[in-house]
Amino acid sequence: MSMNLQSRTIQTLPDDREALYNLVWRESAERIASLCNISIEGIARRCAELQIPRPLTGYWKALEKGTAPAIPPLPALKQGRG
Repeated sequence: MSMNLQSRTIQTLPDDREALYNLVWRESAERIASLCNISIEGIARRCAELQIPRPLTGYWKALEKGTAPAIPPLPALKQGRG
């Protein structure tokens, strides 16, 4: 069984890019926001800065139904964005 946020409390979002990627694909943005005391927009901003793909709207409901798309791989970090 994979570790989820019910078994631990997070105070801040992970600084590590891969850890944040794994977190956003393991838990909903609403749950992460609640546990980290950050807005969903803050999570989205951090993911954008680190070029981390996030689940689209409806992903978690589709996951419950067994129809969710595959999780995209974490792309290589492109330097010089901005």
